[in-house]
Amino acid sequence: MRIPFHIKILLAMALGIGVGLAVHAASPWLARVGEQAPALGWVFGFVASVVEAAGRLFVRALRFIAVPIILCSLIAGAAAMSDFGKLRRIALRTILLFLLTTMVATVIGLTVANVVRPGRFVSAEAREALLARSQSVAEERIRAAGAARSIGDTLMESVSLNPFDSLARGDMLQIVVGALAIGVALAWLPREKSAPVVAFFDGLSAAFQAIVTFIMRYAHWAVFALLAPIVGAVGWDAITSLLVYCLCVVGGLSVILFIEYPILIRALSPYRLGELFRAIAPAQALAFSASSSAATLPVTLKCVQNLGVPRETASLVCSLGTTINMDGTALMQSVAAVFIAQVFGEHLTIAEQIAIVVTATLASIGAPGIPSGGIVLLVAVLQAAHIPIEGIGLVLAVDRLLDMARTVVNVSGDAMTAAIVGGRAPFADQSPPGPDS
Repeated sequence: MRIPFHIKILLAMALGIGVGLAVHAASPWLARVGEQAPALGWVFGFVASVVEAAGRLFVRALRFIAVPIILCSLIAGAAAMSDFGKLRRIALRTILLFLLTTMVATVIGLTVANVVRPGRFVSAEAREALLARSQSVAEERIRAAGAARSIGDTLMESVSLNPFDSLARGDMLQIVVGALAIGVALAWLPREKSAPVVAFFDGLSAAFQAIVTFIMRYAHWAVFALLAPIVGAVGWDAITSLLVYCLCVVGGLSVILFIEYPILIRALSPYRLGELFRAIAPAQALAFSASSSAATLPVTLKCVQNLGVPRETASLVCSLGTTINMDGTALMQSVAAVFIAQVFGEHLTIAEQIAIVVTATLASIGAPGIPSGGIVLLVAVLQAAHIPIEGIGLVLAVDRLLDMARTVVNVSGDAMTAAIVGGRAPFADQSPPGPDS
């Protein structure tokens, strides 16, 4: 029997977690074997490096596809959308939904953290040990946050000074703005002049979609290769002292994914709940293992288009979502801010918690769609509420695992917004979005 694609993904996730935990538990024994039998230790190291390299190669392949597929599909889609009023309505509804869901996510995070109070479960000894273990990484994140862009800078820098530099750096917001400008300009030109250019970008978009289909044939192997090294490196030791904090973040993410999003889907979209979640399951599974909404973008686009959302709408909404729709990141930042304050014994006033809501909502707009990108902007949230910024060292130990969960929410929010804004295209292909679709 042929195993369905989503079952392959789930099996690969389970196998990757199981192997990772086994390797972490056996790491002392593996170290002794490496000392006593160098040849066998070399074999173990070689297998581990091959597995890790396979996962990184898969993510690099998707990141290679993300920029050109967005550029080509947005140019072709905007050029074909001669109704500029429709384009304006789509963009406005998308941004309003993004801001609304992000603010709701932040409020959910604050509510969970204030009710559960995860900071009271961390002893003073555990606090000092976690801070000491993560000191160098925390300092690096704080330095990176010092160069983070404000909302005004983000708006200003959305217009590129050099479009080729934007393409080379993969600045998704600048690429989206530039592609929309080119597409709108092509729509204004006479059809005899614009048609060859539009056909060129449309053909390139189809070619990149074909590459995505080929890459996704091997997604289950990549999921295993991405998960096993992460779980093998972290294990359970760092998680146990922060278990309640982890449960707060995962619980808040579950509220967003299984309560907030279903309510919005039922109320505002033409899709059935099960239909949408089955369609985007491959993107969710890849988001969990890759921890990057930017790397998952090509798969998200394919899933949403196979669901029946028009291509131009899916391209606009999902590409904007990788930059300005980070519900999972906003929730994490609000929970982490309250958690750190509780560990340090600080009481947050209502004004400081409102500052967390506003700052986390706005900071998530500039969060890069890369692994642990939101932890950099957590510094801005801590500063807004007058919380010691060195406290990010408390959450760094488990952030990589939690990043996997919140990326699923980020990607799901992009797909849900596309389904609400775009609706269902007439005569849409309703085949399941597996690797052979």
